[in-house]
Amino acid sequence: MPIRSAGFLLLALASIHCGKGSNDKKQEGKAVGKSGETPSLRNGVSPGEVDKSAQPPQGPTGTIKGTVSITGEIPEMPLLRRGADPKCDNGEMRAETILTDGAGGLANVVVRIKPGTVPAFTPSAKISVDQNDCMYRPRVQGGVVGQTVEVTNSDKTTHNVHARHLPLGKRQGIDTIINKAQPAGVSMTFELGDEPVAKLKCDYHGWMQGYVVVSDNPYFSVSGKDGSFEIKGVPTGTMQVEAWHEYLGMKQAELVVDKDGVATLEIKYDMASDDPMAGAQ
Repeated sequence: MPIRSAGFLLLALASIHCGKGSNDKKQEGKAVGKSGETPSLRNGVSPGEVDKSAQPPQGPTGTIKGTVSITGEIPEMPLLRRGADPKCDNGEMRAETILTDGAGGLANVVVRIKPGTVPAFTPSAKISVDQNDCMYRPRVQGGVVGQTVEVTNSDKTTHNVHARHLPLGKRQGIDTIINKAQPAGVSMTFELGDEPVAKLKCDYHGWMQGYVVVSDNPYFSVSGKDGSFEIKGVPTGTMQVEAWHEYLGMKQAELVVDKDGVATLEIKYDMASDDPMAGAQ
């Protein structure tokens, strides 16, 4: 497969068309194929209407754990031009649009129980995002409708927190959530609404991007650089699972979670079939 230009890679996000695999006797799932979009989270419920004091549903639980992998020829990520701000120029760094461990593990994939399939519950804890080395850390994480996102500026330069709704299947955010300058050492907050993804950007430093994937339940995990993930405290029964990657899009799978059991899930992406820019010149 020819390597497309890095510019295409940075500008594109995947279309959200995905499929679900079936269980085998070991209750392992594989995310393959194509299907439809995730339904709206809470039918337009605003953050102010969410009861943050609600308790998680009671009952038996289990664990989902596994790996996210990628095959095919991975394009080399372009160097970030962080020298545009001398206070950000502290060493060579490449874009993290596709971040792997070199052995097939794919990082920054949100693996979650599909919204609308389990009882909704909003944790009271805040979601923490740090601006460190002129990068959003963590780059990708999950959140729940109504949760508060706290963004901290740990750098010695001014940033601009520009958070926008990112609809599934779209490349650019719409409908600004917050857009404020943030001096060094300052924190600010905003609440997650009914958007599928809250995309964070710094208008002063164009390479800075971060994502909070929004669900109606807190059963999610983000894959590490080796592709591993683990979701604890999952309700038992047949679970619909989604995986989201900022560039490669979504996958779906189905598996069974038993009481006190561990259901194993293997999610596979492939550059040849999942790259939204395949064939672009």
